[in-house]
Amino acid sequence: MTDPQVFFRMDASQTIGSGHAMRCLSLANELKKRGIKVTLFSAILEPFMVNKIQNAGHSVVILPEVTDPSPAGTDYGHWLGVSEGQDAARFIAAAAKIPPGDLQAVVVDHYGIGEAWERPVAAALDAPIFAIDDLSNRAHHCAALIDTTYGKSAADYAGLIPDNAQTYIGPDYALLRPDFAAARPASLARRDQIFADGGPVQNILIAMGGVDQGNLTTQILTAIEERCAAANVHIHILIGGAFAHMGALKSAMIQSPAKTRLHHNISDVAALLSEMDLCIGASGSSTWERCCLGLPTINLVIADNQTTIADKLTRAGAIVDGGTADEFNAAVFNAQIFTPLLSDTAKLQTLSQNSRDICDGRGVTRTALTLIRRAVKGGRKVTLRLAETGDIRQVYDWQCLPETRRYANNPEVPTWDGHQGWMAGKLTDPECHFYLIQCDGRDAGSVRIDRQAGPGQQPYTVSIFIDPKYFGYGVASAALSILAQCHPDKEIHAKVHNDNTASVRLFTTAGYAPQGDEWYVLSKNQ
Repeated sequence: MTDPQVFFRMDASQTIGSGHAMRCLSLANELKKRGIKVTLFSAILEPFMVNKIQNAGHSVVILPEVTDPSPAGTDYGHWLGVSEGQDAARFIAAAAKIPPGDLQAVVVDHYGIGEAWERPVAAALDAPIFAIDDLSNRAHHCAALIDTTYGKSAADYAGLIPDNAQTYIGPDYALLRPDFAAARPASLARRDQIFADGGPVQNILIAMGGVDQGNLTTQILTAIEERCAAANVHIHILIGGAFAHMGALKSAMIQSPAKTRLHHNISDVAALLSEMDLCIGASGSSTWERCCLGLPTINLVIADNQTTIADKLTRAGAIVDGGTADEFNAAVFNAQIFTPLLSDTAKLQTLSQNSRDICDGRGVTRTALTLIRRAVKGGRKVTLRLAETGDIRQVYDWQCLPETRRYANNPEVPTWDGHQGWMAGKLTDPECHFYLIQCDGRDAGSVRIDRQAGPGQQPYTVSIFIDPKYFGYGVASAALSILAQCHPDKEIHAKVHNDNTASVRLFTTAGYAPQGDEWYVLSKNQ
C-alpha cells in the first residue's frame, strides 16, 4: 500500500478570516502524527499562514488564478472568487501533480463550496469528501459532515447531505490543538481554587480573532482601560499574524492608563488563556478554546454567521452577550456589561462551570479518527472512536459475553460495580488509549492499549474484543491496522493463548511476531 494522504481545500484572508485555516491546520497536525501526509490547497492565503503550515511539516499548493472567472452561486460565492466548477477543475488539476498515495479523503472547509464542487472532485479523485461546515445553508455531496456548532443536530442537514453520510455534530468535534486538552485539567483546577478563595480578577484578555478587520480590539481597550486601571487589572491583547491595525493599537496601548501587554501571533495560546481570569472575545472558532479551559467570556459577534452560536451559548449560561461589532458602544459596554461582571465572582464561576461542560478539547482527535478508515467484507468501513463515559454499559455487556471471557486473562465475569470503577479509571488514565470499534458507524467492539506497570520504559499491551454480530467480516484485523497507524511511536505487545488459534492468526496477519511464550510484538516494518 502506498503512503496514506489527505487533501484539504480552504482559504484565509482579511475578509474570510483565519479560523478556517487554523482549524484545518490543527486537524492536519493530528493526521500527521498518525502517519498521514497532508497537502493543503488554497487560492487565497496570507504569507504568514503559508509559513505556519509549512513549518508544521505540510505541503501547501496555491491554486492558479482563473482567467475568466464566473462567480459561484452560493451566498459566499465572493469568498471563492470563481464558480465552484472552475475551482473544482483547478483543484483537480493541481491534485494530479501531487505524488501518488493512498488518498484517504478530501477535507473541505469553505463557505463558498458545496455539492457543485464536491461531486466532480469526489469522482475525479475517487475519494470521499469530508465537509466542515457550520452554516447548514447548502447541499453537500459528502461521506461525512462535521459541524462543531453548539446546539445543532443531524436534523439541521436533513435533505442537504446524502442519506448515508455520517454526521459529527457539536463542540465535541471542535478542531482545537491538542495543547488545549492537555492544559484543561490545570486550568480548571486553578479557576476553581480562585473561585473558592474569592480572588479578584487580575488578568483580562481581549481576543477578537486573528484578523479583526474592523479593529474592534482598540475600541474595546479604550472602553475598559479606565476601569481596569482603577482596579489594578492587567489587560492582555491577543492578535494574529494578519492583524492590520498595529499602529493604531500600539498608540492606544502607549496612551492607556492601564497596564497592557501585547501577544502577537503566539504559538502557545492555551497557556495564555489558562492564565486569564476573564476574556472579551469574538464568537468564532476560538469560542471552543475558551470553553475547553473554562475561561469566563464576554462574547461579541463580528460576523452574521456567529449570531446563532452566541444566542445559544448565552441561553446556556456559558457566555455573556456583549452585542455585535457593528453596534459596539464603548460607554454602554463598559457600564452595563463589563463593569458589573468584573466584581461578580458568583457569575464568573457560573460562566466557567457552564462553558467547560460544552467542550473538552479532544475534538481534533475524534475528527482525525473519522478520517482513518479500512474497508472490510461487503464494502463496510471500519473506524475507531474515543471511548467515553457513556460507553461503560456497552463495554460491560461485551465483557460479559462468553466469547469475550473464553480466552480472557481473568475468565470470571466482572461485576457491574467493579466494571464501572475499572473503566472510569481507564478513561482517565493518560497511559491508556481506549477506543470503540465502529463498522459503518455502528459500535462493533472495543480495542485499547495500556502501558504496563513497572520500572523503566515499558511497552504497551493491546486488548481487543468484537461483538459476535460482526464476526467474519475482518473488523478485528481492520481495527488493529488502524490502531497501529494511530500509535506509530508505541511498542505494542499482545498476549494470546496458544490454543486460541483464531487470535493467533489475527495477530500474526496484523504484523505481530512471536516473542516468548504466548506473547507477540508488533513489527515496526509491518
